[in-house]
Amino acid sequence: MEFPKNNIKENKSVYGLFFLRQFFSCSAVVLNFFIFGLYMGATTVIVPQLRKEANSTDAVTPEMASWLSSISSYSAIPWGFVLPLLAYRFGRKHLLVLVSVNVLVGNIVFYNSNNIKELIISQAALGILVASVMTVTVMVMSEYTSPKYRGIILTIKSATFYWGVWVSNVIGTFYHWRNIAIVIFVCGIYNLSSVLCHESPYWLATKGRFDECANVHRWLKGTEEDSEEELRKLISSQEEHLSTKNERNIKVPKHIKIFNILKHKRFYKPFLYASLPMFLFNLSGKIVCTVYALDIIKKITSSEKMAYEGMLILDAITVLVVGHWSLPAVVRLSYHPYDTEAIFSVVLHFWTTLYLQQYLKLRR
Repeated sequence: MEFPKNNIKENKSVYGLFFLRQFFSCSAVVLNFFIFGLYMGATTVIVPQLRKEANSTDAVTPEMASWLSSISSYSAIPWGFVLPLLAYRFGRKHLLVLVSVNVLVGNIVFYNSNNIKELIISQAALGILVASVMTVTVMVMSEYTSPKYRGIILTIKSATFYWGVWVSNVIGTFYHWRNIAIVIFVCGIYNLSSVLCHESPYWLATKGRFDECANVHRWLKGTEEDSEEELRKLISSQEEHLSTKNERNIKVPKHIKIFNILKHKRFYKPFLYASLPMFLFNLSGKIVCTVYALDIIKKITSSEKMAYEGMLILDAITVLVVGHWSLPAVVRLSYHPYDTEAIFSVVLHFWTTLYLQQYLKLRR
């Protein structure tokens, strides 16, 4: 199926315009990582402030502090299954708006919380945000961006989470924790701009809306040869899929369709490969060290002032390392096997965690 090209003259000046269009379309999911980082960092500084205001450590028990930092992840589990289904049914744009509204509503509860129980409720309400970071982000990044810009935007996305943690800890160190909610509110207002974004070209093609798909695809990525080839493959594959689906016209129960997808090699192999770095990230202890940074450093130094200073220094180092390391990694992985990078990361994390564990054991 052929579509007339728009009269866009491809040159270096418009390449920047296409990058800005793609970045704007992805900016909501990038900013969601920043907001997620703000919330993760907030749990680190909120607990000491609540205890100091109540002049008692009993104001926040260790069990309640643990729930505060983890409840958003638990509440995200059901949404991890629901959001992909909603994205398939209603599209990516509507889902981004839903997440933005959820952030604003949850942040209002967060700002007006007066005790640890209300804070836990506000964090539980943000399960949609946490789930979207793991699900919707992948869809938007892969469908709205060109391969040549995808690495840059993914690098920015990777760094924004730790930027959020660092900014949150800076605010919580020098100001009241409710100022974190004000920053989140500003970000949430910007995320409502997702109503101005176009729908995903891929989703439009899956629904048979090929004219709209071609227009949006060319608006985002231009009409150069690579973009046109990508568009041609997208439309032809979806035309073939829809044609085959109509010819068979067999009503198969949805649970059978899902089971057939899950057992297919083209699904579970990429899923397992994609899960490995996530397991590495979570099991390495980085998140735990980030959330309990004050407690760990205070136990090592026996100084509250040193604990706050050490937390901010470690957060700043993390931001610099992630930002400096991620972009070269995109280039490096094109010359070296992925398993080499994975093995190096596993060994480094193992020895770092083992050293920290032994050091804390000897400090007792």
